[in-house]
Amino acid sequence: MNLRGIVLFAMSVGGSLSAQADISDSVRRDKAVVLYEFKETSGDIIDTAHPKYGAPLNLRPYFSGVVRTPGALKISEPNVITSLAAADKITNQCKSTRGLTIEVWLQNAESVEVRSGSDAKKRPQPLRIVSLSKGLLNRNFLLGQFYDAGNMYQIAVNTSGNENDSDRLGGSLVEPVRSKTSAIRVGEEDELQKVVFSVGAEGVGRLYLSDRNGQMYLSETVATGLGGTFNTWRSGAFLSLGNEYMSKAEATSRFSQNDNFASCRTAECLENPNRFWKGSLYLVAIYCEALTPEQIFGLQSFQQITNPVFDVDVNLSITPSLKRAQSIYQRITSSKTPVTNPILKEMEQLILSGDAVGAAALASQEPSFYNITVKDFAARMSNRDETINVPLNDFTATIIGAVRDDISAQKLLSEDMVYVANPQKAAVPSDVVDDMLRSNNHYEALSNGRYDLSKVLVRTTQKVFDGKGAVNNPTPAGLLTTRQWLAAHAVAGTNRRLVEFSLRQFLCTPLEKAADSMGPDDVVARDIDRYPGGVHSKYTSNCRSCHTIMDGLRPAFAHFTYSNSFVKHSYVVPVAAMDEDEDQSLGMKQQPRYIASKLNHNETVYPEGRITTDDRWVNNANRGLNATHFGWTRNSGKGIKDFGLLLAESKAFPRCMAERVFRSVCKREVASSDQAMINEVATEFEKNRQYNLKYLFQKIVTTTECLGGENGQ
Repeated sequence: MNLRGIVLFAMSVGGSLSAQADISDSVRRDKAVVLYEFKETSGDIIDTAHPKYGAPLNLRPYFSGVVRTPGALKISEPNVITSLAAADKITNQCKSTRGLTIEVWLQNAESVEVRSGSDAKKRPQPLRIVSLSKGLLNRNFLLGQFYDAGNMYQIAVNTSGNENDSDRLGGSLVEPVRSKTSAIRVGEEDELQKVVFSVGAEGVGRLYLSDRNGQMYLSETVATGLGGTFNTWRSGAFLSLGNEYMSKAEATSRFSQNDNFASCRTAECLENPNRFWKGSLYLVAIYCEALTPEQIFGLQSFQQITNPVFDVDVNLSITPSLKRAQSIYQRITSSKTPVTNPILKEMEQLILSGDAVGAAALASQEPSFYNITVKDFAARMSNRDETINVPLNDFTATIIGAVRDDISAQKLLSEDMVYVANPQKAAVPSDVVDDMLRSNNHYEALSNGRYDLSKVLVRTTQKVFDGKGAVNNPTPAGLLTTRQWLAAHAVAGTNRRLVEFSLRQFLCTPLEKAADSMGPDDVVARDIDRYPGGVHSKYTSNCRSCHTIMDGLRPAFAHFTYSNSFVKHSYVVPVAAMDEDEDQSLGMKQQPRYIASKLNHNETVYPEGRITTDDRWVNNANRGLNATHFGWTRNSGKGIKDFGLLLAESKAFPRCMAERVFRSVCKREVASSDQAMINEVATEFEKNRQYNLKYLFQKIVTTTECLGGENGQ
């Protein structure tokens, strides 16, 4: 495993750790059954006590190699740090309250790929950081860690029915709670990560982690295998750090066994149960209740989606206008609602006054308008398969934010903007490089956490990775330079797909409809054979018609590619060698300088073809029927912003947006009988509404074509 490729979620150790805590000190002092802040710097005993829960547990390391400094416990050698007596005050209290929260602040000290092996049956085993156990078959809980970039933490909690099942790893969860999207770099002296796990009587386990900036986020939720969490907790279990409980004699014996699990395949190491952890602990707290997300995040405004509750008006008169209000509401929010919803009465009054669009505007204030309708509208455009079944991403979030903020849809294709979560309103991983440029962690966590996107998104400027960190995008163009758009269409290939899908998604025009067999071929690149199968007529009749369009416009994307999980811009990334595997490189193949080499590759196919040397483009979809269909204002330009303006200024753009909105709220494709309405609304959208997408939703959902009749029946 290449550790340089591991994503880092950590925070600075400098300053007051307590000031950076997400769980407040008041919650911690009031609710923790045991709390270790490692303030003692000498002596054999590490103790702590809570006045409500009795005497200290008195932890003691078995061996040397534990260094105590103010505020930290550094475990530098294989060890077991365990309570001198059974920690029954934890067991008894948690069994009584049927709740558990484990909070740990830690820093890894080594790469233990060599110790991340399996048990005797070749099942993965995490290293033990904190545990409450007495032997492998008497485990109440453990917090463990894998050194795998895809699965970092595992929380194993004893459940009814498997506490004595050795085939289940002795009390581990049937479905262990693991982080799927996070990892932490080792050997960083000034970085740590916070880990919180909670489970309550309802049996839902939640794993929270912190990102590089110390911001907590919900990493994983598991509701399987936790229903009987506290049924079989055993008395006599010891609290241990850096390993699981064992006697000193057992520890001495086990530490002498081979622990090089990556290379050893003998029974001696495969059956070695020792899984010691090495690193520094800054805080360990055990609570016998499932702390709430608000307590864990410490947010004043915890912006998650909630389901409304309505009082029923038994005297409500269900009129045709009220039913029409209900239909408008359900279409624009993509959510069912009872006719007793009070907002429908307000909408009905607007409808009766002749302001159906005003009624739709009232409904569009509901969070589900953004979290479902607009999200699905945007998601369908964001991917090659044109499906809504894709994770939330920067493309989709930017459309949602722009609709909410009444930003002109034209600016979505030309402005320097992208929408991200406000860290004060959404606890999600938010490191720019690791969570936004290298991965989609930031947006997937927003979706998984059920955050209200209408409340938490904020506009910012676009960044790209320069091989070391995040820098300003030199040529931003809204949706066209988002990570999602370029990951979908600039990965591999020749950047022609970027042109094809730009026409398809923003102008609702498949490439074959724009093809022109009479278009000039002086723009067609060297990788296109002019004599396919030895017959030139095949090129003129089949190939030129599409390539005159794609190859003429393709230089707009000449500075971009997508590989190794990053959007790469030739102005800022290192130049990769032509024989280098770009999918593994932080650089970019460029030929000539600043031009993605893939635009000029396969040069021997037809050496006289066009060589792209800059980002100047020409619009060859401007002849005959194309001129009428697209209604262009530009026939040439330079760079991706000009290309975005070409699309946004066309007559096809407002028509396409109207058709896409129609599909979103009317739940069907546009029919020929709908076309007159689409053209009328598109003209209003362009001429009178400054390309306001929110208004477009409100207008179309109220049309007879959408509602299917005066009363929306």
